[in-house]
Amino acid sequence: MNKQILIAGLLVSQAFIGTAFAAGEVEAADSKAASSGKVSAEEKKAARAKRKAEGAAAAKAEKNGQ
Repeated sequence: MNKQILIAGLLVSQAFIGTAFAAGEVEAADSKAASSGKVSAEEKKAARAKRKAEGAAAAKAEKNGQ
């Protein structure tokens, strides 16, 4: 009886240990890019306009390609 309880306890602990290690390895400490500093409102507007134009061009190319 004691062996069965010991084996069951080991199996349960292995399940918890596996999930604990998996949760820790999802994101490494160095995976995020360093911040580039403060950005002015004008720079944000210019970057957004550029992304918007690129997205519109890509959507148009995709629509014409179909």
